[in-house]
Amino acid sequence: MARAALHWSLDEVAAAVGVSRRTILRLENDQRDIVPTKVAAIRRGYEALGLRFLDSGLDAGGVIPAPFRVPPPG
Repeated sequence: MARAALHWSLDEVAAAVGVSRRTILRLENDQRDIVPTKVAAIRRGYEALGLRFLDSGLDAGGVIPAPFRVPPPG
């Protein structure tokens, strides 16, 4: 899970990537009715924080954490 790799709360991630706390929670609970533009914004936000997502191969869906702990904004 991307948020766990950062050691951030729902509120910290939501503020950093520009979506609501509820949207992050819905994505983490695998609810598939999230607007694609919000999913893309969340991914861009996580990638801007240094996370990498594995899109293919045996580890598809995995997350590679940032090389160091990223402090939350604020």
